[in-house]
Amino acid sequence: MFPPGAGIVIQKKAWLKSVPERQKITGVSGESLSTKSEDIEMLSYIFYRGWELCFNKDMNIDHKIPKFRFERNYLIRFF
Repeated sequence: MFPPGAGIVIQKKAWLKSVPERQKITGVSGESLSTKSEDIEMLSYIFYRGWELCFNKDMNIDHKIPKFRFERNYLIRFF
C-alpha cells in the first residue's frame, strides 16, 4: 500500500530517474476535474525503481483551498 498523495514530498532525483515525462493518468487538468489516482501511478514508478517510500504520521500540512472549491457548482462537477 502506498502512502497518501496529499502533501507528498518527493526527492527530485527519485522523480527524475523514475517517473516518465508523460504519465498515463493525468488527473485534474483544464476543465476536467477527474481524479483517477495519478498519485498511485507516480508512486508506483518510484517504488518499482527501488526507492523507499515512507509515511511520516507526525508531519502536518496546511492546505489552502480557494473559496470557489466550496461552491455548489464546483462540488457538483467534482463529485
